[in-house]
Amino acid sequence: MNTELERIEAEALKLPVEDREHLAERLLASLDGLADGDERGPAFATPELKRIEADALKLSAVDREHLVEVVIDSLNLESDPAPGDYGGFASAEIQKSWLDEAERRMQLLREGRTKTYSADEVFAEARAQLKAAREIR
Repeated sequence: MNTELERIEAEALKLPVEDREHLAERLLASLDGLADGDERGPAFATPELKRIEADALKLSAVDREHLVEVVIDSLNLESDPAPGDYGGFASAEIQKSWLDEAERRMQLLREGRTKTYSADEVFAEARAQLKAAREIR
């Protein structure tokens, strides 16, 4: 593991749960080539979260994949679900469906059968599409 990834991982694991959840969402979106929300981050974002997120999004896809797994694992360790709790999902069936979908996407990435995009590329494309949509009105 490279030292930059180690540094970011250590800093990310010190973040509060809400910040780690946001970071995981952004990393997953970057791996899937999707824009996830406003690039400025949530209104509650601390300078520390913004810095860690910006550093994390500069990592290679493989390193981002590793980091998101570590962050999600840290969130799972902190929650001891009560009987009948499906990790925020409505049912065990929905939870399993999402876990299967996440694994399918990770497998595509590992096999090189899907393309990743940097956050800058995703946001530039989103801005271009928004601008084009506004011009149509």
